[in-house]
Amino acid sequence: MNISTSTADGVNVVVFEGSLDTNKAPDAQSRFEELVGEGATKLVVDFEALDYISSTGLRVLLATAKRLRSAGGSLRLCALNET
Repeated sequence: MNISTSTADGVNVVVFEGSLDTNKAPDAQSRFEELVGEGATKLVVDFEALDYISSTGLRVLLATAKRLRSAGGSLRLCALNET
């Protein structure tokens, strides 16, 4: 799995490529923690190139959304595919 990030109009865009599974969830968690630690409050997660997400990957997204919400921010998903 590759994780890339960019910023547009104050919104951090996180792009996942490949599989967000049990083995890669810690990498995603670390990246989200880094972004939030840097002051990010608005995150968009682009799933267009995501092939698979496990329950562990979903847990990372939910925990990040909860953390952002408590800080007055939000997490949004875009480009969801059939998977």
